[in-house]
Amino acid sequence: MVRIIAVDVNNVMTPLEPANDTDFHFDSDEPGATVASYYYGDEAHAMERSVELKPGNYRLMVQYMVTAGSGTLFRLDDWHFAVEMSA
Repeated sequence: MVRIIAVDVNNVMTPLEPANDTDFHFDSDEPGATVASYYYGDEAHAMERSVELKPGNYRLMVQYMVTAGSGTLFRLDDWHFAVEMSA
C-alpha cells in the first residue's frame, strides 16, 4: 500500500487526495497462487495525487506499507516523483 502526504513545519500531516490510506493497493500478491484473486488483484503500479496547501514550507513524503507476514520483499526502484506548483 502506498500514500503521499505533505508535512508542515509543525509536523501536521496532510494526505494528498484521494486519500485512501490503507485502501490503495499499489501492488499485491496472493501467497501460493499463480493468478491473483479479486481481493489481491486490485493493484495500480502507479499513482497520482493532488492537494491545495496553504502558503508555507512542506516536506512531501511517499510512504509504503507491506501487510504480509515476515519475509515479504517489497522494493520500489526506477521511480519518478514530480511536484507541480501553481500561482
